Amino acid sequence: MNDTLGHDVGDQLLQQVARRLESLLRGSDTMARLGGDEFAILLGGEAGSEGGAMTAKKILAALERPFAIVDRSIHASASIGIALCPDHGQNALTLLRHADVAMYIAKRARRGYAVYAARLVLTAELRHAIGHDELVLHFQPKH
Repeated sequence: MNDTLGHDVGDQLLQQVARRLESLLRGSDTMARLGGDEFAILLGGEAGSEGGAMTAKKILAALERPFAIVDRSIHASASIGIALCPDHGQNALTLLRHADVAMYIAKRARRGYAVYAARLVLTAELRHAIGHDELVLHFQPKH
């Protein structure tokens, strides 16, 4: 976006995205911009995977509407990764890492969101290995 429409337009888009996200959150929720076009949202209370999925659906619906910037209608999309405490980690770094894995899976699968699961990591690692020709076959004859 910055390369084609300029940094000013990119900055305005991020500001409007942040406002839309903020409008969906409750007082007990926390949002932060991690950098670039990445945001993290910490849902307060007992959200669970159902609450996370419901919030993800609301976010995706809110971002489907075009953004009006400098007489242009700009469409944005999002990929959302969900990690739950304490199921997927008990500290911020682990939870962010696991949410990032889930987001990558959602992006690759062209789904709006994904909830972290250990099998997601294995699937992502296998796809990476296949794509980068990193698998090696070893054969051991049985006597």
